[in-house]
Amino acid sequence: APTAPATEAPPDGAPPRRTPASVPVAVSGGRRPRLLVIDDETLVGAAIRRLVGQRYEVIHVEDTAVALELMGRQPFDAVLCDLMMPGLDGMELHAELTRDHPALARRTGFISGGAFTDRARQFTAQHAGRCLEKPFSADSVLALVEQLLR
Repeated sequence: APTAPATEAPPDGAPPRRTPASVPVAVSGGRRPRLLVIDDETLVGAAIRRLVGQRYEVIHVEDTAVALELMGRQPFDAVLCDLMMPGLDGMELHAELTRDHPALARRTGFISGGAFTDRARQFTAQHAGRCLEKPFSADSVLALVEQLLR
């Protein structure tokens, strides 16, 4: 059965955006898995939505503080977060998730345009199977999200 278009509430209080109807992939309750994408680049969020939006309900935010607040109010099945972000970065977000939402921390993957600091290189080495390098393909995003959902 076709699904109704998903509705997203942008973090700035603007009217909800509608995403195209897509083929559902059942998880608990028969709904599509919800993927939270945290990246300060609007185009990255749009690209991931375009690449995997047929299988997953993709919610994109550009700020980790907004993402943490959203995670406190809504369930997500997986998270993709840019490692290098202004303010709270992906590594710090992961530390907070590990403390407050450990199950979701285990279902969090990371996007990187390159690990430029020693700390980021060490983090990506520890989480090597959960890191996606930019530029990425639809297959690589799908493979990572499917891995996170297992």
